[in-house]
Amino acid sequence: MKKVTCTFPLTQTETKRFAQKPIAVHWGEFLNTLPWDFYCTFTSRHSLTKIGARNAMGRLKNHLAIKYGSEPAIFWAAEPFDSKHGYHLHALLKDNRKSESGRISSIKEAWQIVNKGKYGKEK
Repeated sequence: MKKVTCTFPLTQTETKRFAQKPIAVHWGEFLNTLPWDFYCTFTSRHSLTKIGARNAMGRLKNHLAIKYGSEPAIFWAAEPFDSKHGYHLHALLKDNRKSESGRISSIKEAWQIVNKGKYGKEK
């Protein structure tokens, strides 16, 4: 895991550099430096709150780590639905497994399991 250090106060040059771009652009630039494997959209048949979304992503990360012995890196955001209550999720996922086969289907299955979807409860 990379460690990030922060120093305060920012120098005048750093302050000007950060003030020139919106913070979302800085986040985007940072996220583009990381080697993501997948862009995912996760939905649920039941209404997810923000807290429920956070818990679901924690369960997904734990499930993948336990089942495959390799903890994935996940950056996610919860977005409200336009036409109904609740949230859906967008995620960048770095799957650290050595095996390339079946990664997409195993992520979909893991989401169904932790979200109590069509695969039911944890096996």
